[in-house]
Amino acid sequence: SINSVSSIYLSVPTLKNVSGKAGMKAVVKWKKAGKGDGYELRFRRGKTIKKVKVKNAGTVQQTVKLQQAGTYEVSIRSYKKSGGNTWYSVWSTAKKVTVKK
Repeated sequence: SINSVSSIYLSVPTLKNVSGKAGMKAVVKWKKAGKGDGYELRFRRGKTIKKVKVKNAGTVQQTVKLQQAGTYEVSIRSYKKSGGNTWYSVWSTAKKVTVKK
């Protein structure tokens, strides 16, 4: 049998705006990337990382509740499921957001 390896190129979504809201929430807005099934947001604060999946590719905004107040680096990538595999784009350039209690 022959093993075949295929790859899928996914464009990287662009972060447009990241803002903090009261109650330790962050609002993330981005420009859509084509062909993906959805997006994954990454919130990094020191060594702590929180990832959030957005399963609708048409979505361009998400509000996320975070566990602690402080400054986070936010980045996004697109993903596509195909043949039992999940393919990811590279992470976008990060933007910083400060959330308060």
